[in-house]
Amino acid sequence: MENVLKEGYVTRARVAELETRLTAADWRVIELLATVDYATTNQIERACAEGTTPLARARVTRRRLRRLTDLGVLFRLDRPVGGIGGGSEAGVFTLERAGWRLVELRGGSVPRRVRRPEERGLAFLRHSLTVTEHFVALTERCRELPDAELLAWTGEPACHRHFTYRSRSVRLSPDALVEVRRGAELVTSFLEVDGGTESLPTLLAKVTGYLRYARLHPRETPQVVFSFTSPRRAQLLRERLPQTAVSEGLRPDVATRLFTLGDVATAVAACVGEREAPR
Repeated sequence: MENVLKEGYVTRARVAELETRLTAADWRVIELLATVDYATTNQIERACAEGTTPLARARVTRRRLRRLTDLGVLFRLDRPVGGIGGGSEAGVFTLERAGWRLVELRGGSVPRRVRRPEERGLAFLRHSLTVTEHFVALTERCRELPDAELLAWTGEPACHRHFTYRSRSVRLSPDALVEVRRGAELVTSFLEVDGGTESLPTLLAKVTGYLRYARLHPRETPQVVFSFTSPRRAQLLRERLPQTAVSEGLRPDVATRLFTLGDVATAVAACVGEREAPR
């Protein structure tokens, strides 16, 4: 097996020894962080729920995270990230090199270069945790629905799409490509999580890219779900969708059908094929 984690190399013997000490519940945490990269204590608890009561689940989660961190499988960030999670026991976790080696051992996808967690900036972490919140909320919603199953969550950069439009190379860069089975239906979505930092022209440029992709690939283009923390930003973009479609030579209703704009609950509902977010 080719080793992709060259710097700070973790020996095979160490990885093999770690694997013997991991439970199925430990692997759920590892697989979660291999999927979303960063998560808070609360997000991990909700995604990898164990125990019959909220208090029991919280205790089990904190104990498991301390153990995996002590083993060198996880890394806990010292820097607090406000806005998501909270409380004295809240933390932000990601995989350490040994954790990525374990993922690699199981044939999972590993970044070409695993960066030290502290190399990440605060803005990146906030955005990453917001994206993780969508994954966790989607996981919870699929548990609630008897006919829903989260089949795949493909993050960046694997979810990006490259295509040529009028001899120019174009890249779509959603935050995730989501596949949910809802009964006999497969619901596929590009997910764009807005952090409130991009201008309206930048958002419209993204919309234009998706419209052009849909025009070239009408049968394979999933729905596009934009999630906003600000209703005002969602409304500003919604008002411009018909005009943007027309400027691309498309009917206004094409944009209405292709795009869903709203908050986290609206985004999750769209990803599972619900017309409206549950109340």
